[in-house]
Amino acid sequence: KPFENSIAPHTTEYRYILKEEVIKHCIKTLKIKFQGILLTPYNAQIPSPEIQKQANDNFIILPIKCNQKAELYRYISKLNTKADLQSKYIHEKLDESVSFFIEQLLAKRALDKRKQDQYYSENYVLSKDRQGVYIDYLLPNNEDWITLLSDPNQKKIQLVLSEQEYQETIQKELEILKLTEIINVVLRSA
Repeated sequence: KPFENSIAPHTTEYRYILKEEVIKHCIKTLKIKFQGILLTPYNAQIPSPEIQKQANDNFIILPIKCNQKAELYRYISKLNTKADLQSKYIHEKLDESVSFFIEQLLAKRALDKRKQDQYYSENYVLSKDRQGVYIDYLLPNNEDWITLLSDPNQKKIQLVLSEQEYQETIQKELEILKLTEIINVVLRSA
């Protein structure tokens, strides 16, 4: 079937699934805005009427034509608008920036299996409906870990540390990122 007829069902279905999962697993105070990017080669036909229809329903799908490795930071780091639909892709080479300690943990240090300790038993046992997010991340000392817990029935996300050594660093970074209103950093009880 033509590309034109397939963009809306796929992108809107993915958005719907993602929205449902966010509602089910994230705290209610998070304000999330969904937007999309349609990355195509220069010779592709863009389904502009379909993209415009989605934009009228407040779902912006940026059509980006690019024949090289695309750098999308400019497009994903802001809330896009209908005016952005007419913009041409601008390739930018970004310098490697130093990321926050907490960003490095969340991006690169997730554990394959949850540490089943007392905190796990009290907050994420099998008898619960298992809504929310519970992910353990290995700290740089390769012995201790931090747990990210998001319970949709609570008003905050918890970062639970097994070691006090990193607490001050994480707390300062959350303040810089203006996330202290929704993220609570606590120490795991022994």
